[in-house]
Amino acid sequence: RSNQVARALAAAGCAPGDRIAFIGVNSGSYVETFFGANKAKVTYVGVNWRLAPAELEFILNDAEVKLVVADPDFIPVLEELRARIPSLQYIVNADREAFSQWHDTQTSADPGMAHDVDDAILQFYTSGTTGNPKGVIITNRAMSEHRRSEDQFGDWYLQSDPRETSINAMPNFHIGGLGWLLIGIFRGAKVILMPAPEPGAFLDYIESERVSHLFVVPVILQMMLEEQKKRTRDISSLKVIHYGASAIAPALLREALEVMNVGFCQYYGMTETNGVISFLPPDCHDLGQPERLKSCGRAVPGTDIKICDEHGNELPRGESGEIWARSEGLMQGYWNRPQATAHAFVDGWYKSGDGARMDKDGFLYMADRIKDMVVSGGENIYPSEVENALAEHAAVMECAVIGVPDEKWGEALRAFVVCREGKTLSSEELIEHLRPLLAGYKIPRQYRFVSELPRTASGKIQKFKLRDQ
Repeated sequence: RSNQVARALAAAGCAPGDRIAFIGVNSGSYVETFFGANKAKVTYVGVNWRLAPAELEFILNDAEVKLVVADPDFIPVLEELRARIPSLQYIVNADREAFSQWHDTQTSADPGMAHDVDDAILQFYTSGTTGNPKGVIITNRAMSEHRRSEDQFGDWYLQSDPRETSINAMPNFHIGGLGWLLIGIFRGAKVILMPAPEPGAFLDYIESERVSHLFVVPVILQMMLEEQKKRTRDISSLKVIHYGASAIAPALLREALEVMNVGFCQYYGMTETNGVISFLPPDCHDLGQPERLKSCGRAVPGTDIKICDEHGNELPRGESGEIWARSEGLMQGYWNRPQATAHAFVDGWYKSGDGARMDKDGFLYMADRIKDMVVSGGENIYPSEVENALAEHAAVMECAVIGVPDEKWGEALRAFVVCREGKTLSSEELIEHLRPLLAGYKIPRQYRFVSELPRTASGKIQKFKLRDQ
């Protein structure tokens, strides 16, 4: 089927190096589109279907996408945007029947195109501190290096055994979601595709399909625990729960270890590193070592990690600084942003922007972020993007957005707003203002209306003082 997709893309005029996109939930059409694009030597652009129309328009224009495969629900929005996206020539319905009709006229023979390790096969978008998303380019080399690395993880990992079963429910527009799919397929396991991570359905599938592995973010794990308490399922087939995308509260992990009685593995990584660069395996999830549970593990095989100061000097073990990583699995760079790419790398080392310390045994412990990023329910949110949207309201003079602790989502957004003289605003008014501008998960639900924001002598907003409040 992916051979047919590759040929259908070629028939639509998609040449090697062109960009095509998928907008929709996890499905067979998504998997076929990804592999079909690879076989046609076109670059697959994963797009967050939760984005607002203006955000979709920016990404599709930035990537110069020629063809989009989209779930039926998103086609009307794309049709409205089409006139403002010059490169977009085709919109293909991802509905099972419609998608099959589109490619079934093609032969199923492999296109037989010559591939190179440095071909760009994937382009995911990640927001920057300026608020404009950047396209992260991943190559064949980077993707295959990650698969090789995983072969050295240990016996607890998803093995090359068709009797293994995993659930793929994390979004396909995240490197964690796509990566987890590829891990299962690469190892010949059965992969159950779910359109969204629904805790009750997770547990039902584990029981009925004898699932052995799944990947979740901590907020979903918390919901699964509540579901399991309400109605106990037989989850004895489950070997390991893999988790990541945001930090996990030690109390939640402790409860999960006690209630679910399975192995746990934590991962740390980001889009620019093409996924995992460190992991904390099951044998380190020991309630007798509570301090170790706060770690996000050690570097994966084939990846070097060091902690550096602001000048790029490697720091002694135990001192906090910025995480730098080096491996063949890193991104090639940012699409059409040579300056941003040059800033991100130093002599082959990627500067993550995340703060951490490393102990004498090589375990990483996250510290305050260097990047001003909030992670809410596994989603990365850059406050500057939200601030820019808030500032478009005529009654907003200035604003600042920070992340605050939240028991359910890990972090939540809180906006501090200074109104223009003589103007007043309510939280509800600002939420309605933001709806057409931002994806729902980026819209703050907490607002504080203040007369002024704390600033340095040079005029920079002191967000640490807002956090202290």
